Amino acid sequence: MNSAPISLKGRDIFINYMLMKPLLFFIFLLISCITNAQVNIEFEKSNFPNQKEQFKEARRNYEDGKDLFRDGYKVYLDQLEFFVNTHHYMPVSRNDCNHAGEAAFRQALRLLESANRFNPDNADLNWMIAFSKFCVNRQSDESLRYFDKAYKLNPNLVPELAYYAGWANQLLAKWDEAARYYNLYLSYLKTQSKTPSYKLEDVNKKIEECSVGKKLMARPQRVFVDNMGSSVNSSFPDYSAFIAADESALVFTS
Repeated sequence: MNSAPISLKGRDIFINYMLMKPLLFFIFLLISCITNAQVNIEFEKSNFPNQKEQFKEARRNYEDGKDLFRDGYKVYLDQLEFFVNTHHYMPVSRNDCNHAGEAAFRQALRLLESANRFNPDNADLNWMIAFSKFCVNRQSDESLRYFDKAYKLNPNLVPELAYYAGWANQLLAKWDEAARYYNLYLSYLKTQSKTPSYKLEDVNKKIEECSVGKKLMARPQRVFVDNMGSSVNSSFPDYSAFIAADESALVFTS
């Protein structure tokens, strides 16, 4: 069956449509990106012109919560520095920092979460809530959405944001997300001229742990873990164990 010939006018319309398709697609993509983009909203009066009283209370909660968070974060960083200077490696467990700063983080959370209900699109606020929740209850997934939100709003807010977002995901066996954040942090470390070797070793080790964890969980096995006594187990992070072929010796990193 022969199709009817396209008229000259119809042909021109068809040609114009085909030429416009890439442009229409680009416009659609641009609108989609603008719509989905997250914008960091500072706690400035001009950003909330018709919410004077609500803004005043939220700003007060934000500032008071921030002061408490800074107090807790300073205690945490002091303990972290002490640990690194003593052991020459980064903490392997959150318990290594002896729950430093947790009292201040708990107090800060009530104020910060109240401010967040008024303005959920502030990067600094989401970071403080995320880190506080990570320290107070690290077995919970509550911190994850705040880490994600903070990073999307301002990925350059705090260099360690990506590191702790990775750690929070790793502790919940979210291997791909953890590795993604760790690699972002690793990329940052590589741009710094004086990055301590222990930081590079730590993040590379955590990336490897995510890879191994993902493989092991894909093929679970029934195993039994026994404490081999104080002659083998130590107070240090014992890992990477190797057994000799004749099973006469056990070598591991401590």
